[in-house]
Amino acid sequence: MGQRLSISPETLRDVLAAEGLTNEEIRNLLAISRGESGYFFGAVNQKASSGDDSWGLFQINFRKAAGGKSRANQLGIPISRAFDGEKDLPSTKDLADYFLLEKRDGEWLVQDGVTEKELIKRNLDALAIMWTDLPNVRNSDRPFKPWSVHPDSKAYRDASKKGATAHERKWEEDSTFVNERFSDLLGEGEATLSSTGPSEREIQLENEFDANKGNPFRQRQIINEILIERNREGYPNPPVDSVSAAEETAIEQGLLDDEPKNIGDPQRVINPEYTQDYEFLRGNPDAEVEFAGQTFNIIDLIEAERDRELGDLVDASFYFDPSDPRYDAWVQGLYEQTQHYAKSAQGRADRENNWFKSGEGDELTGRRLDLIEDTITRVEQLFDDAGIVATETEILEFARDAWLAGWSDDAIRDELSDREDMEFGADVALASEINANRQDIQSKYRQYLVDPDPDVISEQNRRLWRGETTLENIEAGLASQSADLYPAFADRIEAGRTPLDILGSYSSIFRAVMGYSPEWDGAHMSMGVDMLKDGNITGANFATFLRSTDEYDMTPNAINNAYRLIGTIGETMGVMP
Repeated sequence: MGQRLSISPETLRDVLAAEGLTNEEIRNLLAISRGESGYFFGAVNQKASSGDDSWGLFQINFRKAAGGKSRANQLGIPISRAFDGEKDLPSTKDLADYFLLEKRDGEWLVQDGVTEKELIKRNLDALAIMWTDLPNVRNSDRPFKPWSVHPDSKAYRDASKKGATAHERKWEEDSTFVNERFSDLLGEGEATLSSTGPSEREIQLENEFDANKGNPFRQRQIINEILIERNREGYPNPPVDSVSAAEETAIEQGLLDDEPKNIGDPQRVINPEYTQDYEFLRGNPDAEVEFAGQTFNIIDLIEAERDRELGDLVDASFYFDPSDPRYDAWVQGLYEQTQHYAKSAQGRADRENNWFKSGEGDELTGRRLDLIEDTITRVEQLFDDAGIVATETEILEFARDAWLAGWSDDAIRDELSDREDMEFGADVALASEINANRQDIQSKYRQYLVDPDPDVISEQNRRLWRGETTLENIEAGLASQSADLYPAFADRIEAGRTPLDILGSYSSIFRAVMGYSPEWDGAHMSMGVDMLKDGNITGANFATFLRSTDEYDMTPNAINNAYRLIGTIGETMGVMP
């Protein structure tokens, strides 16, 4: 009745080697599997708060933010609802079926009759769609960043910045286990798995770099201090051909204009600084920037700095003197945050230059993936919202094009809505944002007693998703039409009541006469429209009108009344007791 099975580290080493992985990759994956699952096939971690729906030896995550829908599609796992009810994700039952598990007495066990070979194949196939078959990830500067237990991951580095140590001790334990048990995987001159993260001083500098967002001059100083720290004698496990997290961010921001250099190399080349008049951006929605956790129009922020009116957002030392050469760099850094810059020829040229320097041809190198990381997240979310099923490669290629073009979310929606396979009508994907929009539009039309053309709904839905209109605008248009069609009720409609609301006032009379409730937006829509157009319907004459209809003659109330009438006549004539 269920088996609690684990794989031996030696067996896992052999199957990974058979997949063609290098010794370094095998050593890292052995340590990762030990840290993630303890080598147990039945390891399952489901926590909505931490964004986890992770399964198997390598804890493959199937949450939306991790691309869970795409991963499930590639593995043939059905899409329904996740363990916490979130739509458009694989269910617990379907994930358990894939990983050949069952839950008994609160514990995940391997299903009876399942062989180790079958379990290994399922886990390796899952690893393949997440990592093994993605050379863009495997060949990046941080190839093991998908796993939070590994120092390559952002979660690991962020925890170190905050001063946490438990994850570092755990990685040291797992990496030491692999280094000692599999010393044969260590070639001559190769380093053991690093069990130490950045130094305490580097963590402090990383935190200071983050705190100085919007102050490029200070950020550049911090980067140089990090380089000095990493080059000092006694630095723990100094990385070679690597960059700090602060440097990565600076490269993405355009503060640094050079390839990664070894520790101790000369100072990086800083992008040229120049002054530009940005007055033309005043009031422009494409000129918003983020500063100290708030959003400003770039001109408003520049003037607030000039007038020393940033209040508690900065300390007194932040403000620039009129002749300070750092001021131009600060303003230029702000401009490069804006959508105006992203859409400009200059912005496009800068991005293409960074892309060209980060790899060759169409190869998605690690540095290129770092450049477009935020865009990938946005594209994955928009694809999920739209119900678009795409492979990892398709998502990455689309994100690359979006990043190079400087597309905003609205521009991405425009591009997607022009795709031939994009559906906005009745066949739109269930549980998608587009389907929800379509249902909202149909609901508005129903409330205004309009039987819409499917093509009209589709076009309205497309415009709504693109951001060209809103539900409020659609409803305002319907209200205006209704006020013209039903002038007797125009005041009520303009006050916010819909025709369906108005007809609802007559529903109790309808039930009393007919014996059942009306369907004003269905079978009785024509009757309701006639009533609204007439405009002179009262409660009394409505009841009289109902009793004159053919529909009334077939109602239980009418038939019962007829029987009672016949009985009364019979009694009067003496033919019925």
